[in-house]
Amino acid sequence: MGRSLQHLIKTVNELISNNIDIVSLKDPINVISAQGRLMFNIFASLAKFEKDLIPERTMAGLKSARDRGRMGVDVQKDYQKKLEELHAVLKHYISRMKLHLLKLLLN
Repeated sequence: MGRSLQHLIKTVNELISNNIDIVSLKDPINVISAQGRLMFNIFASLAKFEKDLIPERTMAGLKSARDRGRMGVDVQKDYQKKLEELHAVLKHYISRMKLHLLKLLLN
């Protein structure tokens, strides 16, 4: 419903100011009441908190991996290496197929 917490709250407040009630069909959230608005804001804040923790967890995980002697992989370099390997395998099989077809044509 919103691209960010601020956008979500702004959208909900605009809907409320236009007398449009928001009721969640799956959760017991109903922003018509004060209690519902409180629950909405609590859940929105928890979602923002969780989103803010992602970079911290990522950095902690990378640090933990480095401490164990594991290094991250350069994805672009790894992708390029795999692409070159695939190209070599395909080239080999294509040349074998050409040879096989040539033998079939000559027989």
